[in-house]
Amino acid sequence: QVLFQMLQCKVPIICFNAKDFLRTLLQVYDNEISWKQGNVVLDPRIAAWLINPSDTVPSFECLIQKYFEKPFSKGAENTDTGTWRNLIILIYLYQYQNLGVNLEKLYNVMMDLTHGLKAQGLWNLFCTLELPLIKILAMETHKIYVNKQELKKTSEILGLRLKELEQEAHEVAGERFLLTSSYQLREVLFDKLKLDTLCEKLHRTEIQQLVSTSEVVLNKLQDLHPLPKIILEYRQVHKMKSTYVDGLRMCMKKGFISSTWNQTGTVTGRLSAKHPNIQGISKHPVTITKKQYIKGKEEDVITISPRTLFVSKKGCTFLAADFSHIELRILADLSSEPELLKLFQEPEITDIFATLASQW
Repeated sequence: QVLFQMLQCKVPIICFNAKDFLRTLLQVYDNEISWKQGNVVLDPRIAAWLINPSDTVPSFECLIQKYFEKPFSKGAENTDTGTWRNLIILIYLYQYQNLGVNLEKLYNVMMDLTHGLKAQGLWNLFCTLELPLIKILAMETHKIYVNKQELKKTSEILGLRLKELEQEAHEVAGERFLLTSSYQLREVLFDKLKLDTLCEKLHRTEIQQLVSTSEVVLNKLQDLHPLPKIILEYRQVHKMKSTYVDGLRMCMKKGFISSTWNQTGTVTGRLSAKHPNIQGISKHPVTITKKQYIKGKEEDVITISPRTLFVSKKGCTFLAADFSHIELRILADLSSEPELLKLFQEPEITDIFATLASQW
């Protein structure tokens, strides 16, 4: 209740990791919070990250230790031999005093960071982009529902396809081996089948200089033998199942997911998410050929797209929006490079990178 009343203040509020603070209040008070209407909240964690993006400032303790010589004090040691009553009073007084000291440190750190942001020309970015984003990311408590039945069905289909691919790989290789083991796969491809002798300049591992079993190498070998193509499909299906389908199921709570967003998790300034990494869920569908064991019946082709498993609330719909070649557009604008600017002015060009590659 006290924290809620603080948000009614007209003066700026300094709060370390403000997103988590607001998220907690949203869970309790929901639409009653006036912070969303215009209270100014200064987050020193974000300020420190803007000044030094390689330092994610994981905790308040780290921030204080970075700007002050004395380490952050967490509480009193239990060295008193008196009564429990006296001990409790001593600890309370110590922690109360300690709280005041650390709040003062927090204020001083924010003032130092404010000066640093202004000196580096980052103050406007901090106020107009990063701080308003806190309120948006705090909405991570909103639930995104998932079709549980379809998710389970998809997992079963992918699991069945993995078993089929494993069997096919063993048949064409003439022996059983672990498809997920680079060592065993290398033995089959290069020691037994000698495929490396049929293709020049295959990529090798950096340390041991062994012929790689990467996607690039397998793509070069897939016309020489059926096994590389099977392995490529196996890896694609395995990633789809383990990361995008089963991984989603692991993060579900009563039929919905709610990712945790990190505003200071990358050096480049991009947002990151976890539990699950909803940004990483592939938008590219995977086509699965479902074999038929009835003679004369054609094989079923099933297209699986993890993003279709999400279910919008009743009366709502999902809107997907993305910038088109945003980094390249910024580069063109900042550099004023004529040829680069020309590419964006020609509407018939849909793939900028392919056009650039053809010119180079």
